[in-house]
Amino acid sequence: MKSSDSHFVSANVISPRGNRLSRQGERTTFLAAWLRPRILPVLSSDETLRELLAYIDERWRVAHPRSYREITGGWRLRPDGGLALLCQREASNFLVSVSDHDRESALFRVDDDGRYRSDRMPLNAGGTPKGYRFFEEGGTVRLETIVHMAAVVRLQSDFGWPRNYLAIESPDVGPTETAAQFGREALDVLALEEPAITLRSKMTPTEARSRVGVEVKAKANELASLLRKMQACPGETGAGHSNTEHRKCSALSVFRPRHFLGIAAGEVWRLFDVVRRDNRYVVGRELPNLDCLHFDWSGP
Repeated sequence: MKSSDSHFVSANVISPRGNRLSRQGERTTFLAAWLRPRILPVLSSDETLRELLAYIDERWRVAHPRSYREITGGWRLRPDGGLALLCQREASNFLVSVSDHDRESALFRVDDDGRYRSDRMPLNAGGTPKGYRFFEEGGTVRLETIVHMAAVVRLQSDFGWPRNYLAIESPDVGPTETAAQFGREALDVLALEEPAITLRSKMTPTEARSRVGVEVKAKANELASLLRKMQACPGETGAGHSNTEHRKCSALSVFRPRHFLGIAAGEVWRLFDVVRRDNRYVVGRELPNLDCLHFDWSGP
């Protein structure tokens, strides 16, 4: 949908839903408490959505003449109607992700060429900062991108993950037990075992070892389909199990997270154990809550 015809969504369309989590009281880290005042002033659903759309509109007005001159009209969201899937807190967290705060710079920046960047993205092979297209082919913005950016903020604010423990898009890793190098971008977010001040393009398996591996989808049914296939992974690609999907399964044996987190719009957060089976790391049982997702300063 074009921004010009998507600026009004009734409050009940994006009312918060999904997991309702109580904080863990004494277990809530001081970092999470430190982050809470950084959240933007409380806005209504409509106000939050208008702020989100205004931000994307402003970035499009700047990026369009620089990088998208062949496109007539405004940017479009994919899938159509996708904003109705967002809950208010996701829209608010997206705005937090692109905002500077007193103590640190924005987690993400959408630059004047229409790319979004973060210091938590692994560098390019040449050591230059990595960026991805926020406005993709035809001026589209993927709902998955918005959910992805919002989710990283929630990992910090609700679950206490320090910024330097997070990697946005997994890096190249090598050498592994089975190959000289396992390619980057297999998983959307890694919550690392150990902090990394700088995320190099290629990391060793030890450096890339993770506590949580994260994959983000736009829709809950897309996420459910991926999770079913990962749980039933035969150990290779085949009928109904694409190479892209199998790379996510293979990534579990490379990063060896204790948990796998699937996320979709509407704050659908599904957390699973990762277990070793037949000499592979695979998605195990789904956990009843997100308690295991909280950062623990004591480590493994």
